[in-house]
Amino acid sequence: MSTTGVDGGCSKDDLTALIRSIKFAYPDYGARKVHREITEKAALKEPSLSSVKLGDVKKIWKKLGLSEHAMSKSNQDEGEILKFYTVGDGSVKSIVDEYSSAADTLLQSKAELSDKEKAEAIAEAANWVHLWLDVPADRSGEKPYQALINFNDKRKAKKGLKAEVAKIQIAAGPGGNPLPDSPMLLYTQDRSAKTFIHPDADGYAKIHDMIASSGTTGALGVGGGSKAYFHCRVHSAQGVIGIETSSLVPSQTW
Repeated sequence: MSTTGVDGGCSKDDLTALIRSIKFAYPDYGARKVHREITEKAALKEPSLSSVKLGDVKKIWKKLGLSEHAMSKSNQDEGEILKFYTVGDGSVKSIVDEYSSAADTLLQSKAELSDKEKAEAIAEAANWVHLWLDVPADRSGEKPYQALINFNDKRKAKKGLKAEVAKIQIAAGPGGNPLPDSPMLLYTQDRSAKTFIHPDADGYAKIHDMIASSGTTGALGVGGGSKAYFHCRVHSAQGVIGIETSSLVPSQTW
């Protein structure tokens, strides 16, 4: 380690390492706050640090290319303060290690989902129904329908952002009511994804009930059946479409 010192009795290398570790632990700190951390808190363990000058901190700060601007709250929550540990041998190196260790622990905790976040993720996944594309209306002579209950959608859609919409239609029965236990036609606006949803498909009953209770009729009135629009994700390579069933999309013009 360099023996070149700065005012305060520690080496330039020690002070550089300490500044780096404090900035890592407190991403929103500027040079003045880091200087205060060194002279008021770190000095409790290493008294010689109390005489470190702000000018020395600023010189090293500039050399390291550190930012004076505060980081967003997403990087460090307001009011969140890292614990300053009071164990160790009192050397500058031990103080550096403690700041770095505390910051590592905080980053690790932020990377792990809380119980609430896990529950929300499970609930979000439960709202999606996955169906095979290009299933015909008449399946006579076809092999039994294969459910897609455990389809693994690896795409991480941003919350509230669903780029695709699918229309699902139910044929009209007696009196114009939605025909029960009949295939429902699904397609996207450009018809690039289309399929029929049969009664043995996963989610059939829930989708049918949503359309029957909250859907609209077409241009032909009740005799033309009922329809509703849903958020969707098309997985063309797998021949699958995912339908989000927590709510309907506002009625579209197509």
